[in-house]
Amino acid sequence: LLHEERAQRRGPPPRPADPPPTTRRKLSYGEQRELAALPERIAALEREIAEMEAAFADPTFYSRDPAGAAAATARLEPARAELDAAETRWLELSERE
Repeated sequence: LLHEERAQRRGPPPRPADPPPTTRRKLSYGEQRELAALPERIAALEREIAEMEAAFADPTFYSRDPAGAAAATARLEPARAELDAAETRWLELSERE
């Protein structure tokens, strides 16, 4: 009963704050240049990944060039992560354009 009385004295729970209004701001000069360069960067990463995947498909790749295979293996995941980040950044910037 004491708990109910305290709740009545406090009144209704506070209303959550409204989210801040989203304003579209224009791209800065640097962001415009970044957006312009991203398609070329994305294409280069896609080519690099495709070349590595084609090399991995060759059954003699590992025995023919063990150092190259190790380097390509180490580079593949970072290249995929870079591609993902570049595509995400392109989407972010292009939505604000």
